[in-house]
Amino acid sequence: MGYTTQKMNYFFLFYKEMISENLLKHIFGFFEEYELFYLRIVCKYFKANAKLQVLHYLKIMEENIYLLNFNPKVFKNLEFLDCSENQLTEIPYIAGVKKLHCSHNKLTQIPYTCGLIDLYCFNNKLTEIPHVVGLKKLNCSLNNLKKIPKIVGLKKLYCSNNYLTEIPHIDGLEVLHCRDNRLTEIPRMISLKTLDCSCNQLIEIPYIPKLRILYCSYNRITEIPHLNELEELDCANNQITKLPHMNKLEVLNCANNQITEIPNMDKLEVLNCVYNNITKIPRMARLDASYSYF
Repeated sequence: MGYTTQKMNYFFLFYKEMISENLLKHIFGFFEEYELFYLRIVCKYFKANAKLQVLHYLKIMEENIYLLNFNPKVFKNLEFLDCSENQLTEIPYIAGVKKLHCSHNKLTQIPYTCGLIDLYCFNNKLTEIPHVVGLKKLNCSLNNLKKIPKIVGLKKLYCSNNYLTEIPHIDGLEVLHCRDNRLTEIPRMISLKTLDCSCNQLIEIPYIPKLRILYCSYNRITEIPHLNELEELDCANNQITKLPHMNKLEVLNCANNQITEIPNMDKLEVLNCVYNNITKIPRMARLDASYSYF
């Protein structure tokens, strides 16, 4: 133990009664890791929290919510912070965090965190999302958002139940859930594989060649593009009159439209086509009548 560390140790041993508990909570970030472990014998705060500097994952709950008042420097190795469901109105900026889960709180803003790759902030009171370069997954559903930043490199975006009127064109986006907004169009992002845009004000779906799952019910759509890779389609409650032949389609819900016929699709297993103008269903070998509604 170095001379400086010895002096600090003696100081806290003899004068710890003169230091307030709140002050002790804020000083951990100013010690090197090895010094903090030497000092853990000094008082209950050092003993309980010396390990904070080596944590990679931290789950905040009612019994340890006070940790968010610590000097953020103490969490210098933290990569994953989960502080969901705590009624928080703000969270500190912690450098180096790569995954931040802060859903089900009362947050009005998220601190910009360089290097963040996963952000789960759904069910808060957010009006904007920081433009974090390198973010891969964003779930900001159930907020008060009117705009989503164009985040280059984003792979998965969940932004349902907001007040969005447009979605930015994000190259490379693979999953988009944007239901229950005020959208009038979806940008043609050719990398999309999953799209849920139900309950908006759409009149058309763009041609997206790699799309495998499409939920677009409760809109004003009149036709579905020919999507060769589509495996699951829910287009119920629209104004569709005709469906294209889709070779890979396995699940189809097209209820409550203006469709007059169902094309023969070899891989179709589940079909719901009630409340249309259909008079005949073609025989399809894989169609399971117990899970279908005609």
